[in-house]
Amino acid sequence: MPRSLYVVLVLLSLIWGGSFLFIKILLPDFGPWMIAFLRSFFGLAAITVIMLVLRKPFELRKMPWLPVAVMALFNTAIPWAFIGFSETRVTSSVASVLNATTPLWTTVVGVAFFKAATNRLQWLGMAVAFIGIIVLLGVNPVSIISVDPIGFAGMMAATLCYAVGSQLSKRLKGLSMYQFTFVTLLCSAIGSGIVALSAEPSSLARLASPTNIAALTGLGIFGSGIATFFFII
Repeated sequence: MPRSLYVVLVLLSLIWGGSFLFIKILLPDFGPWMIAFLRSFFGLAAITVIMLVLRKPFELRKMPWLPVAVMALFNTAIPWAFIGFSETRVTSSVASVLNATTPLWTTVVGVAFFKAATNRLQWLGMAVAFIGIIVLLGVNPVSIISVDPIGFAGMMAATLCYAVGSQLSKRLKGLSMYQFTFVTLLCSAIGSGIVALSAEPSSLARLASPTNIAALTGLGIFGSGIATFFFII
C-alpha cells in the first residue's frame, strides 16, 4: 500500500477520533438530529468550495438520486444522529471505541446480505480487531454492567447503519470522488434537516458561540467534508 494512504489513514483517525468530542461539546445546545444536519451542512459547504475552486463538475442531472439518497441516509444522516443520541448516555471515549466495530459489522452484513466475498485473512483481521476492541473497552463483568445499555444500543445501531451504507456505496458507479462526497452530504443535510426542524426545534442563535463554531468547524468542515473526501480516495 502506498505511503500516502498510510498518511491519509492516520489523518482520518485523528479527525474522526476528535469528532466524538466535538459532538459531546455540541449536545448541550443541539439535539442529535440537529447536530447531524449541521455536520452535513458544514461538510457540504466545504466540499462545494473545494469543487468550485478546482472547477470540478457537479453534473446534478446525471446523479442516480434515489440510490444515492438511500445510501446517504444509511451512511451519514441516520448513524450520525444515533451517535449523537448515544453520547447523551455514554462518554465520547466509549462511543469512539464502540464505533471501531464498524469494519466487523461491514464484513458480516456484506456476507449475509450482499454476497460479499471474504477470505481467511480478512476474518483473522476481524478477530484481532475484535480482541483489540475488548481490550480497549476493558471488558469485564463490572464494566459491562456500568455501560448504559441504551447508549450502547445506539452506537451499535450507528455501526450497523455504517455497515449497510458502506455496502450500498460500493454499488454506486460513475461518480467522481468529488461528486460522491457532494451528493452524499447534500442528501444527508436534507434528510437530517427535515427531521431536526420537525422534531428538535432549537435556536440557531447558539451557533454564535465560539465554542460551538470551533466544534462545528472540526466536526463539519474537517470531520465530514474533508474527511469524507479522503475516505473515498
